[in-house]
Amino acid sequence: MNDDRVPLPGSELKLRVGERLAGDPPSSQTVDVTVLLRKRRDAPSEEELLSGRYHSGARPQAEQALAASPNDIAAVRAFANQYGLKIIEESAQTRRIHLEGTVQQIAAAFGVHLAYAQDSEGHQYLTYNGSISVPKSLAGIVVAVLGLDQRPVARHRAPAQ
Repeated sequence: MNDDRVPLPGSELKLRVGERLAGDPPSSQTVDVTVLLRKRRDAPSEEELLSGRYHSGARPQAEQALAASPNDIAAVRAFANQYGLKIIEESAQTRRIHLEGTVQQIAAAFGVHLAYAQDSEGHQYLTYNGSISVPKSLAGIVVAVLGLDQRPVARHRAPAQ
């Protein structure tokens, strides 16, 4: 990993038992990801939120207090522009920025190798191996990157007979 990057805590991913790599996606394939940002440094704690200080009429103030800071959003915008990623949607209130780019752009931006994997039932999906990384300038700002691992998590089960 480049010294100017840091791994995103909790993002390490390994193939599960029965899964295998099944080739690389085309570098021009489009991938969407959602970047989750931290709360503001001065955001109220859960205890404060539940204390009753934020009554029903104060919802806008509570939402603003929990929103991402403008500086954090600007830092992620600059990062997206640096890697040629398109900003699809951003929301300070939900602390989410939806980005789109090619496999090549997304892989470079988040320091991962994207590949197809196949599970034991033959389902193929896009995933990565290892840890997601971000530039040091985004350390602590980016909490999670969703969409790089597209393995199915819910399965339909027939009712018991």
